[in-house]
Amino acid sequence: MIRVRKWFQNTLLIVISLLLTLLLLEIISQILSYREIPPTYMADPILGTIHKPDVKTRFPFQEYGNGELTWSTNNAGLREDQPTYFAKEPGVFRILVLGDSHTDGMVNNAESYANVLETLLNEEAARQGSSGRHEVLNAGMGTYSPLQQLLWWRTYGYWYKPDLVIVGFYVGNDLLELVNSSGPRLARHPSGQITIENYPVEGVVPATEASWFWNLKGIFRPLRVYQLTVKAIDNLPVLRSLIRSQRQGAPQDFFSNQYIEAVKVCAPCLSQSFQQAYYFANRDQKEARQILQESLTLFKREAAGQEIPLIIILIPTKRQVEPEDAVEQIQNIQNVLALSAVEATFDDTVYQWIGEITAEQNLLSIDMLPVFREYYLKTKQNLYYRQDWHINAEAHNLIARTIFDLMMGQKSLIEPDELSPVNHQ
Repeated sequence: MIRVRKWFQNTLLIVISLLLTLLLLEIISQILSYREIPPTYMADPILGTIHKPDVKTRFPFQEYGNGELTWSTNNAGLREDQPTYFAKEPGVFRILVLGDSHTDGMVNNAESYANVLETLLNEEAARQGSSGRHEVLNAGMGTYSPLQQLLWWRTYGYWYKPDLVIVGFYVGNDLLELVNSSGPRLARHPSGQITIENYPVEGVVPATEASWFWNLKGIFRPLRVYQLTVKAIDNLPVLRSLIRSQRQGAPQDFFSNQYIEAVKVCAPCLSQSFQQAYYFANRDQKEARQILQESLTLFKREAAGQEIPLIIILIPTKRQVEPEDAVEQIQNIQNVLALSAVEATFDDTVYQWIGEITAEQNLLSIDMLPVFREYYLKTKQNLYYRQDWHINAEAHNLIARTIFDLMMGQKSLIEPDELSPVNHQ
C-alpha cells in the first residue's frame, strides 16, 4: 500500500512539474511577443480551400526587397488592396486573372502582373482621353491547379461578370496539380473519358476538421508553445514537404528516400519543377497530354459559354529561363532523383504541349519564355528568386507589359466602345 501511494505521489509530482514547465514556457513565449501569421486560407465545401478575406500579414522573405513581404487580401479574398464587389460601376471594363502561386504572387499586391496591367491600361486610357476605366482582379491562388482555377471562375468568378479572363498557366507544376490534388482533379474514367473527381469536395474538409484529432488541436492552438512548435516544424523543409504531400494525398513515390533527399537538396526546385518531372518520369505521357488538353478545353468552353475572350499566359520555370543561375541546384537534384536529361526537362515537354494544344484549339496565348529568356540574357538580372524559384516583381512587370502590348495591338479585346474618347463638346 505504501509503495502504491509513493508511486502515485511521484507520478503526480511529474505531471505537476510538466504542467508548470509548460506554463513557464507559455509565459516566456508571451513575453517575447511572438507574432503569429494569421491563416491565409479557409476551408471551402466546393473547392477545398479559398483565400481568407481581409487578411493582412507580413512575413520574413530574405530575397524580397527589405526582407519582409506583405501578403494581403481584400473583402472578397482577392489579392487586391481595394474592396471588390460583384456589381461593376458604369464604364468599367473588368478583367479577371486566374492562376497559381506565380499569379497570386510572391510580391506585394501592387506589384503583381494583374495590378501592374491595370495601372498600364488606365494610364493609357487617360492619355487617350477615354471615359472608360479598367479593373483587373487578381484571383490567383497558391496551390490551385488549373482545374480549381476554372471551377473557382465558374463558382465565384462568374458573379463578377468579367469582360475578359486571363489564365496564368505555370508549366512547372500545373499538370501535376491537375492529377494529384486533395481538391478537384482530373482522372481517366474506366470508360476512357477524362472526368472531374472529388468535386465538389463538400464533406472532405469539414469531416477532417471535425475529427477528434482536430478538436484536440483546437485546445492547444491558442497556446504560444504550440504555435512556436508548429512554426519550428514548418521551417524544417523535409518535415514541411512530407506533411504537405500527405495532406494532398501524394503517391507513395513522394515518400521514397530519393524524394526526401531531394527535399534536403532544394525543396523549392522540387516543388516548382522537378516534383512534376519525377512524378511523370514513369507514367503514361499520352494520358498526361490528354489531361492537359482537357483542362484547356474546359477553359475554352467556359469562355464560350459566357461569351467573353480568353487569354492563356505560359509562365516558364527558372530552369528554362535562367539555368545558368542554378547550375548546381539543377544538377544536384537531378542526380538525387536519378532523372535522365530528358526526364529532368519535363517542363519543356509541358511547354510544348500547351503550345500545340492552344494552336489546335485556336486559343489566344502569350508565350513568356522567349520574352523572359531574352531579358535575362540581355540584362543578366534575375526574373526568379534564387532560392524560392517563384517569379519576382520584375517578371510580373514583364508579363503585364507583354499583355498590355497585345491588347494595344488587338483593341477588340478591351471593348473599344468602352474606351471611346470623351466628347468635350
